Amino acid sequence: MASKPGNIAVRSRPSSPLLTPIIFQKWYEDIHIPDVLGTGHVKSATRYRTSDPRSMPFLAIYQLPDMNWLHEDGCLFWKIPLRSKVLPGDNTSIFDVAEFKTEFFETIDTVQFGKPVDDDSNVASKLLLRSFNLTKDEDSGDSSSMHKGALARLGIAESRSSELVRSTLFKVDEARPHHPSMPTPITAPDEKQYLCMVGNRSLLTSPSGTN
Repeated sequence: MASKPGNIAVRSRPSSPLLTPIIFQKWYEDIHIPDVLGTGHVKSATRYRTSDPRSMPFLAIYQLPDMNWLHEDGCLFWKIPLRSKVLPGDNTSIFDVAEFKTEFFETIDTVQFGKPVDDDSNVASKLLLRSFNLTKDEDSGDSSSMHKGALARLGIAESRSSELVRSTLFKVDEARPHHPSMPTPITAPDEKQYLCMVGNRSLLTSPSGTN
């Protein structure tokens, strides 16, 4: 089976007053992200703080070289510990004190344009995200054309970029990765099938402290 690169996008927020932002950040960055990277199949993990007041305030992006790994028997991603002494209470699960929305995407196109930055960082300091569905006309185009259309929706043109911009177009992973003990998720009526993720130094979603 050919590899299928993609990412896992996890939006989150504390749901209990017992979980302070400081404790939540400590659990995420000192406990959870090292556990995720420790599986050996997640290429990178970056956390951001969102600027949209209608959205959950935190976003974690996990890059995977092959989304098929999530369907393998014994996949370590589904065995990552959810309980920690860092969390408030006795043997508390993170799901008892925080809310999450997890989405799985496969990569269908990537572009880079503009002037390189002066440092060696490969992590975008800010992200601009746009979820959408294709129109009937767009659905018949190739991935490059779809990507250009997504950038146009965001008001971004390659010819006008004065700094390095990396953009990736994702599609919802139709294989629907999920915990083996849970039923296959059902597509929500309002679910957007595509996600355009644009990163550079002057966009809208800032890192929360982990690169």
